[in-house]
Order: sequence, then C-alpha cells, then structure tokens
Amino acid sequence: MVHESICFQCNALQADDGPRLNACAICKRATYCNKDCQRKHWKVHKVVCCPPGSTDKTTHASSMRALQDSFQTLQLIEKDPAAPLPAHPPAINPDEYRFAGLPATFFDASMNDPDGVTECILYGGMKEAILAQPGFPTPVPRRAGRAHRIAPAGPAGLGMFATRALRAHELIFAERPLLVMPVAFCGFGAAAVDRTSAMAQCEEIVGCAVKRMTEENRLAFRALANSHLHDGSPELYGIVRTNGFEAGDKLQEAVPQLPEGVMGTFTVIGRELARANHSCSPNAYVEFDPLSLSLRISARREIAAGEEITTTYAHLLEPYSGRRRTLVPYGFNCVCNACQDRAGSDARRRKIKASGHLYKDSTLDKWLKEPLRDDDRYEAQLLNLLKLIEDEKLEILTHHVQVQATLASVYAALGDRQNALKYAKEVAASELPIRGVLQPAAEKELLNKAARLLVEPYWNRKVKFS
Repeated sequence: MVHESICFQCNALQADDGPRLNACAICKRATYCNKDCQRKHWKVHKVVCCPPGSTDKTTHASSMRALQDSFQTLQLIEKDPAAPLPAHPPAINPDEYRFAGLPATFFDASMNDPDGVTECILYGGMKEAILAQPGFPTPVPRRAGRAHRIAPAGPAGLGMFATRALRAHELIFAERPLLVMPVAFCGFGAAAVDRTSAMAQCEEIVGCAVKRMTEENRLAFRALANSHLHDGSPELYGIVRTNGFEAGDKLQEAVPQLPEGVMGTFTVIGRELARANHSCSPNAYVEFDPLSLSLRISARREIAAGEEITTTYAHLLEPYSGRRRTLVPYGFNCVCNACQDRAGSDARRRKIKASGHLYKDSTLDKWLKEPLRDDDRYEAQLLNLLKLIEDEKLEILTHHVQVQATLASVYAALGDRQNALKYAKEVAASELPIRGVLQPAAEKELLNKAARLLVEPYWNRKVKFS
C-alpha cells in the first residue's frame, strides 16, 4: 500500500484508487486536496515556497536548507510487514523522509506486536536498517511488578514516583515510545525566519504522524505537557520540544550511516516517561534501545519508596547560570539542592569536569607500567573523585561508571579481588539492563561472570618496586 501524497492543510491521505492530489505549481513539494486547502495553507507555505533547488526565497543555515529541500521527496509509505528484507539495506538518505509504524503494522490488528507500535519519521533507508537488526524486535523488557506511579508533583505538574525501594541500575520502566523523529526537523537554534518556517513545517509533518497513530496513542500524545503555549510555538511542535529525549549513541550503532551532528540526532517521545521531571542531581537515566524499539528508565543510584524519579533536561557540568538558561523554555526554575547551593555546587562540578584525566586509558596504562611505590596516590585520587561525584549526586554522568571501571582495573592489578569485583559488578550492571528483570539468582550469576571478564586482563599486573 503506497500513499504518495498528503494534504499539507488538512492532512488527508490520497486514496489508493482516488485522484492524485494537486502539487504546488512553484515548489512541487506541497500537495493539497483542492484550491481551498491550498489557499488556507498559503500563509504558512509562502515562507518556504521556492522552485526545487532554489534558495533565493530566503537565506537559510545549511542544515535548514537541506531539511527544507528534503520535502521534495516526502512520501508516506507502508509496505507489507511480511515482505522479505533486502539482502543489503539501502544507504541512508537524509534528503528523504519516510513515515513508518514500527516494529510492524498489519491490517489485522491482532497480528501487531503486543508491545505496541511507534510512529517514526525516518530518513530514507533507516526503516530497512532498523528492521535488519538481528532479532528485531526483541521484547520490551518488563520487570516483575510495577515500581512507579504517575502522580501530581506540585508546580511541575505530573511526575514519576517510586512505589518501592530501587537499587542502583535497576530497571524502573520501559515502553514503546509514541514518536521517533529527527531533531533537525524541529530547527532548534535556527535564525528567526528559519525557525518560523521550521516550526510550521514541523507542525505539519508531526500532525501527519499523530494522525497515523492509534486513537489511544493519539490521545496520549496530545495529553502530554506543553511548556511552549505562550511563545508562538504550534501545539504539536511545543509537545515535541517539551517531552523529547535524545535517542543517543545506540541508534547510531544500529544505523551507522546516519550523518554526524544535528542531522543524525533523533528525539523520542514516550507516553509515561515524558512525565519524568528534571533535577540537576537526577536519580534516573533514560535511554532508547533500537533493538527492542523501547524507551527505558533505570535508577542511577538507590531510590527510596515514595521518592520522585527524576532525569535531566540540561548539561549537568555547566554552571548554575548555564543550566538555568537551558531550562528557561520549560517555564520553571529548578529548586534542587544543587541550585540552592549554587556556589558550592558549581565549584564541585568544575572539579569533577577538570578531573577527567584520572580515568583516561593513557593514565591507567602509565600507572600499570610503573613500579608500585609507597607514596602512590592513584587509588586515593580515584576514590576521592568517586566520592565527589556521589556527594554531588551525579551518578548519571558517564564519569561515574568510568571511575568505577578504572578502580576495578586498579584493584585487579593490585590483586585485591574483593574490591575489583565490587566495582566491576557496578560497571556491568550499568551496561546490562537486568536488575529488576531477571530473577536474583540469574542476575547474580550474570553480573559475576561479566565482572570477571572485565577485570581478568588486569590481574596482578602491578608489581612492587624493589
């Protein structure tokens, strides 16, 4: 089933056996049901309307120009989910967009994946690359018993709260997201004229994706918070800006041909995970897994029953002033402990940022090659940095697990098996989403095995100075 056109005004799809929609005579990109729809849409479309290949209409940033040019090839495509995949997935084409319901949609809804379907706006070739992942789709991970609830969180609106005590790295919740789409599509950071046109185009195309959702998902998407009601942002664009999580490195690993930078970055909007509020010292981490096509949140340190589960919307090693600027579009002032003690917190975060050399491979390799001396302070330096990170409640940073990994290697090199395995297990737990999913005995066995593999290359490599 192929839909080659969609009305840019009312979002009506061209029927399979119906007449083709009319394309704009100037740009050949926008299509409409009739002249009335085209006339209503002109106030939006005129900002970007220009002949194919022309950039005379306005001066755009290069990324925005490429983005707008891509609408020449915008199509809605739904293929038979049972059709065989190509032997070699096609190259990724950022100048072309595809709408797709993943992991698969069938006319018989009972055949659809029980974990649900995500509406995706993808570059040409991405759908095939995602489907070509070995084992796709793996089941969305489920924990034994629900560990959170959605409840009022004061001025922040709704929030996520733990219903039981959670261990560090324990899976809290995972879900199929409502929407996956390119960040570049939203035109964040563009100049004013570019941003106006980008917002309008984003609103149109997100509207198409929302229209394709199931009624349940469509209602859930429109019910999400929107912190951009008063800055001129269209409704759906505002919802995307407010609730999106960056897809992260795993999508790049699944689709290695994605462009670098903003053009290769995607945002993911979840149904429940969108309710996780911000803290500058968050206790949980959200990540997107393309193999199971799931958005998941895990504890990054111990969380008490009844405690709010928080993530971050800002770069945590920026000073208070920088984080505050980042949070302005969300319409709130953070009142976490770090923001209350801004001077002390800024000083501690500067020290954390300046200590990255301690866990670099080159530093560890140099230490391993040198004889052990009585005044050796490497272990103490690493332990002090780990304490500083944990006192500042920044376990979400990659610095935390990198320091733990380095400590595991150091203790293994010194022959301290107990401490080596202690830190190696925490590293393994951060990389394997199994806490809260596997039974305790299976979890323990898997973490012990992974920890031994991590430290094995370093056993007794540090020799005493003689």
